[in-house]
Amino acid sequence: QILRYPKALEQLDGGDEKTQKKIDKDGVKSLKGVRYMRAIAEACHADDEIVVLLPKPKAKGGSIEWQSGADVQHQAEEKAQKKADKEAKKAAKAEAKRQKEAAKRAKAEAAAAPAPAE
Repeated sequence: QILRYPKALEQLDGGDEKTQKKIDKDGVKSLKGVRYMRAIAEACHADDEIVVLLPKPKAKGGSIEWQSGADVQHQAEEKAQKKADKEAKKAAKAEAKRQKEAAKRAKAEAAAAPAPAE
């Protein structure tokens, strides 16, 4: 069905009569209260293989730009990878701090311990 009606993927629907009249009259300046295929698929918990085929609108400067589903997925994967890298770096830094503090404690305990008598 996608091949028969490719423009249907980029169709915005007001969801109710009042919003639809506003869209028809002034065009879309914001995605608030507007339905589109990708949002409906995401709301229905469609498989990722389906969602990646659907474009996603982005309101920018009073107009709507459509991004391909593959681009959106790629950006989400990059964002998730950056977040994972940041968390790993934070965990490594915390571990290094724990080791440094443990070494410091061990050194202090060794200095405080009485020297063995010879």
